[in-house]
Amino acid sequence: MEKVWARRGIQMVSGAPTRLLTPADNLFHICASVFDPARHESLRWVCDAWFIIHRCPNLDWDSLLDCARRSQTGLPLFITLSYLADVLTAPVPAVVLTGQRMQQKRQIRICHEVALFSVQTSGRGGLTKILRSCGDWRTLASVVKWALFPSPRYLGWIHEIRRSWLLPFFYLYRPLKFIVRQMWFFARHHIHLLSRNATQQEALKH
Repeated sequence: MEKVWARRGIQMVSGAPTRLLTPADNLFHICASVFDPARHESLRWVCDAWFIIHRCPNLDWDSLLDCARRSQTGLPLFITLSYLADVLTAPVPAVVLTGQRMQQKRQIRICHEVALFSVQTSGRGGLTKILRSCGDWRTLASVVKWALFPSPRYLGWIHEIRRSWLLPFFYLYRPLKFIVRQMWFFARHHIHLLSRNATQQEALKH
């Protein structure tokens, strides 16, 4: 953060001198915060990031990538920049995406697990949607492996496990919890349908 604040510049906003982040640091802040559980429900980041990239053709991409490397937020940056480039044709240099893709292949496992957790807990996400979005069997297998057998480090973090001997119990608890939840949703859905059909039949009688 010290280097980010040191790179700030002064610009006039409504006639008043205001310190603002550089375009690269601003873009990094927007893209890296997408996976924050308190913020990822909003899609405003898409507009903000798209306009920064289009309005700053000389954007300092090296500084952006350096921030991601130092803060270990390369995966969120890669996902968001890829989306902006592929779906919204934002002019993200191909060398940036290629470099990020290669870096993520060497990324530690827990970073990918945390990213999946963020998508799973999103209001627009969920494990079922993640599985349906897998484009090939390798991706599907990696998601299933994460859902059933996540790394001990991730499991300890997500459940706040303080003693390692408790880990085996949580490996059993996770799939059982998922099965029970799916059965509950299935039963609730059909109970609702039966109730609605009974109400409609009663209305037809009258």
